[in-house]
Amino acid sequence: KKKKKLSVATSDTTIMNFSTADSAGTIVGDDMKYMRITNLDDTNYITLSFYQGDTYYKVKLQAGESHIHMNNQIAIGSAALGDMTKVNAQANTLACDIEITTVSA
Repeated sequence: KKKKKLSVATSDTTIMNFSTADSAGTIVGDDMKYMRITNLDDTNYITLSFYQGDTYYKVKLQAGESHIHMNNQIAIGSAALGDMTKVNAQANTLACDIEITTVSA
């Protein structure tokens, strides 16, 4: 289990990468069992973008809310399930602190 706190700027920024090999700032996608991203701000929202290659979907996290993924598989639109490649975050007005908790095999 890993827990990390970081600040999200108002520009779209990569906060997590997925790959088949372990390296700094990267999670082996097939090993991920659980991921929770929590917006620690008490006022502002953030937008998370979950990528599968160049395609992505967005989730808006209000102040204090969390988003949970139980594996690295996502389907966007009518596309088949596939591996996430990265997660980006962007604060709406001012920088926001987030907490990322991951559990992997």
